[in-house]
Amino acid sequence: TFYHYFESKDDILDALYRKRDQQFEVIFEELYAKPPYTDGIVRFFEENLSALVETDGIDFTMHRMFVMRKKSDPDMNLTKGMEKLIELAKENGEIAPAYDSKETAELFFMLFRGVVYDWCITEEDERQSLKKMERKAMQCAVRAFER
Repeated sequence: TFYHYFESKDDILDALYRKRDQQFEVIFEELYAKPPYTDGIVRFFEENLSALVETDGIDFTMHRMFVMRKKSDPDMNLTKGMEKLIELAKENGEIAPAYDSKETAELFFMLFRGVVYDWCITEEDERQSLKKMERKAMQCAVRAFER
């Protein structure tokens, strides 16, 4: 009966990610209410996305990245929420207005995936916390876009 609803296990995994995406709407609403918004951007990647990836584990994450080849869809709450958070940071004078919010969000997500990849391929005894790695990377990225 399981495969009556899903064509493959990847379809099941995709459905799980879409369910998670619904939760991002609530998380972003909380971040919209708490300037500085650049801190919210860093916290989102560190506390929310990194925590999910660490919970999923390396094998599942690598499967999603390299077998399923999935990344955020432009219509997902994840993408739209980050774009709005960046827009709020621009309006609040935290990020230079010359930067396009959509392109900036894409760059932040690209950086996130790169850090996740590095975390996945690092030997276990040398691996740092993904949260720490993401915090450091995102703090640098946000500073690059500041006024």
